[in-house]
Amino acid sequence: MKVDCVGCGAVMEMAGTGTLCYTCGCGSTVFFIDGSPAPPASLVLKMKEYIDGKNPEFPHLEYYLGTGAYMDDRKKQWLDFLVKRGSKWSWECVDCRDKTVLRFIGLVEGHMVDIKTLHPDLKRAMVEKSPLVRW
Repeated sequence: MKVDCVGCGAVMEMAGTGTLCYTCGCGSTVFFIDGSPAPPASLVLKMKEYIDGKNPEFPHLEYYLGTGAYMDDRKKQWLDFLVKRGSKWSWECVDCRDKTVLRFIGLVEGHMVDIKTLHPDLKRAMVEKSPLVRW
C-alpha cells in the first residue's frame, strides 16, 4: 500500500493489514493510504465528539500535521479543518509558546532538527526568542 504523509508529503510503501499507527519524521500523524485519508484514532474520536456536539478541545496543530514548512492542498484542508475547530500551533498558544520555542532551539542547536525544514512562523519565534543564535 502507498502511504502519503500529510505533514511533509513523504511517500512510503508499506505491506500489511490492520491499523496504521505511525508518526512520520516530520511529526505528522495524518496520512493518506492509497489516496484515502487515514487520520489517527485520536483524531477520529475527537471528530466524533465534535459531531456529537460535545465540543472537544483539539490538540495543537503539530500533533497531527508536524512542524514542517511543507504545504499542499491536502495539508491546507486538514489545517483549515482543525483551525475551524479551535486548534492552533503551540508557538501561537500563550501557555505553550515559550517552552515550545525553547525546545526547538535546543533541538536545532543539538543538530536533532534541521531549521530549514521548520514552519516559518516557528523559525521566526525562535529568532525572536534567541536573536544571538544564527542559523
